[in-house]
Amino acid sequence: MIDKVMIEKLRSLPIEQVADALGMGLRWHNAICPFHNDSHPSLHFSTSHNTYHCYVCGKHGGTIDLVMHRMNLNFHDACCWLAQAFGLYIEDDGRTGNRGCRYENSAGRFADVKPRKVLPMEPSRPVAVDTEYLNLYVSHPVLNAEAEHFLLEERRLRREVIEWCHVSSISEPTPCRRFGKPFYDAPSLLIPYYTREGRLLSVQSRYLGTDEKGAGGKQAARAKGVARFKFPKGSECHVYNLQILNWVSPGEPLFITEGCTDCWAMMSAGHKAIAIPSATLLKEEDLRPLQDLNLHIFPDADEPGERLYLQLKDLLPQLVRHQLPKGCKDFSEYYIRLVGNN
Repeated sequence: MIDKVMIEKLRSLPIEQVADALGMGLRWHNAICPFHNDSHPSLHFSTSHNTYHCYVCGKHGGTIDLVMHRMNLNFHDACCWLAQAFGLYIEDDGRTGNRGCRYENSAGRFADVKPRKVLPMEPSRPVAVDTEYLNLYVSHPVLNAEAEHFLLEERRLRREVIEWCHVSSISEPTPCRRFGKPFYDAPSLLIPYYTREGRLLSVQSRYLGTDEKGAGGKQAARAKGVARFKFPKGSECHVYNLQILNWVSPGEPLFITEGCTDCWAMMSAGHKAIAIPSATLLKEEDLRPLQDLNLHIFPDADEPGERLYLQLKDLLPQLVRHQLPKGCKDFSEYYIRLVGNN
């Protein structure tokens, strides 16, 4: 197993230099997205946050995620590929039986990858999220017809949960900062992220439009040429619904979900819950408040869900896994089945 210090070092490698090592052909911080049928560069690289995000298909992550998806590798092999590509040495921590090496621990699979030097990055101006402006949209939430249909009819969620989370919606394209151009597409949900103390960090949008056949979700977003999910520039990856920690009693189960919708479903089922979309993008201090809690998870029934569980289990060893019933891809589907049976 690769130690946490090395993993952090690999995560801190400049994201654009990693993309260049993968042969992705960057231009002005953008590249053709390899995760969908892209004809115009829609994959954007943020040097200030050292992450990537596709504005069409919504794929996002850091250096290790990029190698995993681009090279179709698991987490361990992606780390080793990065180590080989940038001349880093991975020590054995004594738990896996692997020999410490630059790439012996993957049987020389990447021996043909020539190591390169990490070049100094040009300083970039940090961009702050205009939370004062965004708070105008979520301090007094409004649900339009599309939001009501999606949340209350399609997903069968409890209205008091949606209100407690301050979920709002828009019917017209909306800026994410004062005097800015429209950023959030419409119709969309507006999903606020808060600190444990209730300070607004950012607001994510979820597109609710439909295509010509009435289909929503990823299919509608692709048809309209918009991102299904959007964060304003300057946003960082955070744990969602952190304020629920203030109401968790000692020993009480707290469920971790992969996305906000699953979090709302878990809360609608009567459980306290948070959402962690990507363990690889969170900092150690983000997970520190969870270290002594009674944590549980229903991993999504797909490879990303399993990967998230394994990454979280490594960081939070007390995490208890529960299996979704056959035919349910995530907890939202399981919740709808439970509600339908009652």
